[in-house]
Amino acid sequence: METLLGYMGYMAQITAMMYSSWDADFLKKELFDNISKIKEQFLKEKIDYTKLSVGDLGQLGFKLWDERKDMLIPMWLFRLLPDETPLYCPLTNDDLILRKDADDDSRFGCSAFALMELKQPFKEKD
Repeated sequence: METLLGYMGYMAQITAMMYSSWDADFLKKELFDNISKIKEQFLKEKIDYTKLSVGDLGQLGFKLWDERKDMLIPMWLFRLLPDETPLYCPLTNDDLILRKDADDDSRFGCSAFALMELKQPFKEKD
């Protein structure tokens, strides 16, 4: 959890670095270079999202979609997930799609997909 919050902070810093005086090409390179570094570090981590509470997931930017407690993946995390990560779309009730095959359509800052490992409704942790 601490590592993920660290990534969120770093992404916020990158976003805050967008000065109007920066050339668009420089800004694009700077952002993509840093995102690549974050993704490389992120892929070394093995995060078990099922061990996080609804509150923890919310702090990371996951959004509840419906009464079944489907949690849409925040776009910052969606782009960092490994290509072979199994997902599903609660909007259309589609089962299993791999991250590499999913489009990057978004809903209020989240992807239109949820992590397959969180498909079963989970209990709120104390």
